[in-house]
Amino acid sequence: PPVSSCETDSDCVIGVDCPPGSAGCECFSEGFGDSFCVPTCSTDSDCPDDFICEDSGVCGPEGGGPDEGEPDIDEGIGDADDDTGSPYEITASCDDTSSDASGVTGTMFDWTSDLGVVSFGSGAWWLGDSGDNMILVVSEASNTCDIIDQLAAGTYADAAFMVNYVAWSGPTTGSVDMDSTDPILNATAYIDLDGSGAGIGLGGDESWMTIGVIEPGGMLEYTVNLDEDFDVSRGAEGSGNACYCTAAEGLSFPLGGGFEDGGPPLDEGPPPDEGPPLDEGPPDIGPPDL
Repeated sequence: PPVSSCETDSDCVIGVDCPPGSAGCECFSEGFGDSFCVPTCSTDSDCPDDFICEDSGVCGPEGGGPDEGEPDIDEGIGDADDDTGSPYEITASCDDTSSDASGVTGTMFDWTSDLGVVSFGSGAWWLGDSGDNMILVVSEASNTCDIIDQLAAGTYADAAFMVNYVAWSGPTTGSVDMDSTDPILNATAYIDLDGSGAGIGLGGDESWMTIGVIEPGGMLEYTVNLDEDFDVSRGAEGSGNACYCTAAEGLSFPLGGGFEDGGPPLDEGPPPDEGPPLDEGPPDIGPPDL
């Protein structure tokens, strides 16, 4: 597969532009024409198979040279897991790795019927092939990855929510709020609407998410504070972690949630005082019957 072009070292991300587990990833050009991202190394063991650590401190093709073209530094990314189709080496699959979302609580009326709070059970996440979009799903289930199909079909019976990063320049740690453009933050709650699942926005102005640890194909550690669109006192907040779930790719919740589903109706007060009825005078009964 083609290498990733770059201008500075900050353009190069381990797990996206260099194989997961690389000692480093830098923007390199010496002897290979245009600049591109390559894994850095101290010894041959730091490099992918069939590559060696060159004197310049980067991995190059074993026995090769500039006349053999650019090294395939994407090895281990594009072909990391042929069984799942993921471009990343999956080190924390939800199939055999647990996650914990017990530190995340939900207070939406549609989740609690105003009887307290919901405590979530687990999280699952997925990263796009280019690292430019990410999905995190959190639910009450013990393994959220197992109920992805139910969420998509609207048949899951308990509470869940989803966070989606789009237009991301690369998987990095840090906080993102609703004003961010890199990435753009979208969040949706999964609620029961007349016996079937539906999505309702968690896009309150003060909503945010922080990523503490992110490893493509591995674990994600996060903190969220997501407010309901129409009632910022309700939503989801807390910290947890998530295992990697390729099934989450492309997930969306069924449509249907809206303002009328956001809790009990507002008390609009008594009807306005319209004053006494108008005096319309005596009825017109016509002339007397002679």
